[in-house]
Amino acid sequence: MRRDMAWFNSYRYDYGAKDRILGYPDDPYNSIWEPRIPPGLEPVTTNFTSIDVTSVNDPPDSAISTAVEAQNSSDPIDLSFGFGNVSHLDHVEMCFTEPFLQTSDTRSFSVLVNKNYVNTTRPEYHNCVSIGANTLSVCTLNVQLEPTSNSTLSPIISAIEVYTVSEPLVTATTSQNDLEGLGEFVETFKQLNGWNGEPCLPDDTIWQWLNCSPDYQPSRVTAMYTQILTQFYFLLMFLA
Repeated sequence: MRRDMAWFNSYRYDYGAKDRILGYPDDPYNSIWEPRIPPGLEPVTTNFTSIDVTSVNDPPDSAISTAVEAQNSSDPIDLSFGFGNVSHLDHVEMCFTEPFLQTSDTRSFSVLVNKNYVNTTRPEYHNCVSIGANTLSVCTLNVQLEPTSNSTLSPIISAIEVYTVSEPLVTATTSQNDLEGLGEFVETFKQLNGWNGEPCLPDDTIWQWLNCSPDYQPSRVTAMYTQILTQFYFLLMFLA
């Protein structure tokens, strides 16, 4: 994904929850988790309320402690997420846990996103296992959990987040090569350490000791005014 784009959340579901919307303080980042029980799936509540090991995205324990599972061990779980009739890049993050301590039964299933195999997982008791994937979608993003041949328990899922890539947040930016060169230059001279951010945008806030040309896409730094830099240097030395 390009650096002038961002991931926007489109869906965030707490599966198995019946009516409570999760936010702060359950989620310290105040992400909003909507309760959802898709048709044909059975809600499940774990016999524990806290997670020993969680995923890097740190979903709230209360979202992981509920889940939905297929009615039969041989049934898949099919989840669909609608979008406009355009091609777009999505990121999907799925969370799983084993709700009960199993002794003889086995729960394992393959994860497919838009019919592409992503991983095979076996949820862990008291732990949150997460699987993420980027995918190109048109109209609908589809997630399927297919039981493996040796699984004696049905597929299960606790929570899901779906993100869609944004349009470019700015119409132009500074050349990456120029940014890296300026970064090294600023690091070399400690008197310039306050100069950071986007040097060529917007037009009325171009760094005073630079000249940028919008004739290039992306914008290029075409000149450095050493006289102005010298004035800055002596002023900062005087203030120091």
